[in-house]
This record gives sequence, C-alpha cells and structure tokens, in this order.
Amino acid sequence: MTRHILIGLIALLPVQAAAGTIGKSEQVQACVLRQIDAAAPVADCVNEAQTECLDLVMKAPMASVACFRDARDTWNGYIGDRMAHISATAPTELAGVAGIEVKYDLLQNLMQCDRMIDLTLLREDPSEATEAQKARCEATATALAYVKLLLQSRNLN
Repeated sequence: MTRHILIGLIALLPVQAAAGTIGKSEQVQACVLRQIDAAAPVADCVNEAQTECLDLVMKAPMASVACFRDARDTWNGYIGDRMAHISATAPTELAGVAGIEVKYDLLQNLMQCDRMIDLTLLREDPSEATEAQKARCEATATALAYVKLLLQSRNLN
C-alpha cells in the first residue's frame, strides 16, 4: 500500500530541479530547526530561501515567474527526497500516512492558490503581475507542504 501512495505522490511532482534558486535542503532544514528553537515562524525559512525570486517580482515579473517555477520544482524534489527517506526509515504504515498527508497538504495549498488567482482575475485582466503572483503562490504552497512534512518527520533523522 505504501508503495502505491508513494508512486501516486511522486506522479504529482515535477522532475527535481537543482537547488540553485533556493539553496540545499540541508540549509532549509537548519533554518527550520533554528526557528523551532527560537519559537519563531518556520515560514520565514521559506521567504528566506525564495529571496532571489522575491527580489525579481517588481523588477522583472517574468523572470520571477521562471525563478518561482524553478523553486517550486526544487521544493517538490525535496518532498520526494524526504518521502524516500521516510519510506526507508519509518514503519510502512507511518510512511503511508506521511505520503497521504503531504499529498493532501500540497493539493489543499495549491487549491488556495487557484482560488486567489481566480479572485484576482475577477478584478483585473491577466498580466505579468498575475502570472508572477500565481508562480509565487505555487512555489510557496509547495514549500510549506515540504516544511510541514519536515517538521512532522524530524525525529526520523
């Protein structure tokens, strides 16, 4: 059963990208752990990791779209890597639960992105800015699913 869930989850994920845009997963993990120790928001780690893309939003919206898409693909790769680690180290049932949880966390987050874009498009025509907003939301949604998975599985290291 776990294998089917993992295969289903991996089918949702684009091919893993290089970590050039957002840094290595170890850097993100270290940030998350620092934030936990400081009782600070772990979402700050996502913003920190995506700084390069955020800096492009106003200056070059279409470049930010490409940057956020690369970041999304990298986050997806991190989810796949973490799920592989969980499958290798956790009991089968726990790995299955993790696969289901991350799948639905990701889908829920992405559905909120669709909702926000649909509401935006009621007020304005599609533009480079709305495309950048969508790409940013999708990257952040994927990052937050990864961070949640990381937090929930941090004792498996």
